[in-house]
Amino acid sequence: ALDGLRRLADGTAATAGPTVHTADAPDRAGAVWLYSGFGSQHRAMGRDMLALSPVFAESLRAVDAVVRREGGWSVLDRIGDDDFGTEAAQVTITAVQIALTDVLTAAGLRPAAVVGQSMGEIAAAYAAGGLSMEDAVTVAVHRARLMAESEAGVDDAHRGAMAVVELGAGELDELVSADPSLAGVEPAVYAAPGMTTVGGPADAVAAVVARLEAEGRFARTLNVRGAGHTSMLDPILGELWAEASQITPRPLRVPLASTVDRGRAVSYTHLRAHETSLHL
Repeated sequence: ALDGLRRLADGTAATAGPTVHTADAPDRAGAVWLYSGFGSQHRAMGRDMLALSPVFAESLRAVDAVVRREGGWSVLDRIGDDDFGTEAAQVTITAVQIALTDVLTAAGLRPAAVVGQSMGEIAAAYAAGGLSMEDAVTVAVHRARLMAESEAGVDDAHRGAMAVVELGAGELDELVSADPSLAGVEPAVYAAPGMTTVGGPADAVAAVVARLEAEGRFARTLNVRGAGHTSMLDPILGELWAEASQITPRPLRVPLASTVDRGRAVSYTHLRAHETSLHL
């Protein structure tokens, strides 16, 4: 990835290497900032930046104050201890993404557009101007808490699961419709035209993965115990709504693309504040 970016920067990307694809255009709009979802966490994330960047450290301290208020624990402590369970990892990913956004902005950079990948949509909403830092962190803390509580209260026979599969959304619809044993499997993230993250009952998701593997197609189960972005999380929507009821959505400054709303990955530059939505 680093080699590809270097070739892109020095203008040789189009002539060497398979990892970067370029196309001529009359006018480049600028860089798109992509905010990754759960699974991008790693040991010691944020630690070097805390030492290197005063802007990053100041931003993360401000985020940490909101996490302490809303969740009763510290992002800074978790970064220092490498202590990342699922709940803490989700919130810390958002915290680090917000702080990195502030570093880029302080350097004078602005995105031409923003893409939120799965739970990365929370920090993406901040980067696009749709949510304040406090509101974004509030959503992240309570979403992660409620998901963790929900998953802890479900036995193995009724737990959810997620997988990345080599199926377009239309192909997934056809597959599930034709086989009753796959009932409940839903698209969770529209990752690419031929790649979808699915979620649903664990047994049904496992059956989809097994079928695709038998056909020689890509399918990988994710290391999660729930099914984010699916109807399996409907029972916690009421409490999440209550926790998020005091946030104030704002008009976006740049286009924002969603990966969890089918057919809505479009420019929302003129979106009015009351039309801004949160994606569980």
